Amino acid sequence: MKLVSALQVSLVLVLVSAGCADTTIRETTVARVGDAVLTQSQLDELWTDRMVRSDSATVAQAIVDQWVVNELLYQEALRRELHTDSLLQQQIEDNRRSLLIARLLEELYAEDAMAPDPTAVETWYQQHRASLVLRQPYVRIWYLPVDSTSWTSVIVDELARAETDTAFSRLIDTYSVQKEQSRYFASGLLPLSLVFSQHASMRERVGQLTEGDIVPPLSDDGLVHVMKLVERVPAGTIPDLNMIRSEIEQRILIESRKQLFARQVQRLRTAAEARDDLFARE
Repeated sequence: MKLVSALQVSLVLVLVSAGCADTTIRETTVARVGDAVLTQSQLDELWTDRMVRSDSATVAQAIVDQWVVNELLYQEALRRELHTDSLLQQQIEDNRRSLLIARLLEELYAEDAMAPDPTAVETWYQQHRASLVLRQPYVRIWYLPVDSTSWTSVIVDELARAETDTAFSRLIDTYSVQKEQSRYFASGLLPLSLVFSQHASMRERVGQLTEGDIVPPLSDDGLVHVMKLVERVPAGTIPDLNMIRSEIEQRILIESRKQLFARQVQRLRTAAEARDDLFARE
């Protein structure tokens, strides 16, 4: 997200003009501490990483303030020559090695990032069917949290008449004040324990429903909650392949990465031994 130019100018004036007589500061500079500079492009990257939805000026100010604080502390640490401490140097090197190894593995996995073959998924499912029995009910619900000031019993009637996900999606757009949560619950079957994990009473109500039932509206914390149980799979059921396909694909992917890791390590080990670069006392 690109910040407006007026915001750029205001941040520069607030953070740089006080006590800074350097008239050569570039237009792309948002803040400066000594020789360290925070540019507009760097600020944009930090902004993107935050993935925030708050007021742009407030968020940008907070990001720049934090950068300034960190840079002041970092430069003071250098002034005190803390970076020469042998233990700290070892920790820095360990972190560097860990980051490089993590980046290498990311590249290796990206090179082999193929979706599991459908035949492999089917084979895995058939081989493990007996161990896939559900230990708890799985449910899919249509959930509408509505602001109490705009609540009307008509909403329950509309929810009762809705028969398709498309129809319910329109109700989300019209009434829900927590649209992401409404869509999440409607997106697929979930273990009952993950439904309203912080609201035991609401979860218990859902657990008592049969398909098609609607929970009587519940008022709480300025909202009116209304739910309809769309689908339920009882505990003890062997789930259909399509119900757990994504989980199986994830398991196959994890196993594939373990095998890729082992092959790469063996390749590196063999190459190092051939160069006589490897020794490990047994």
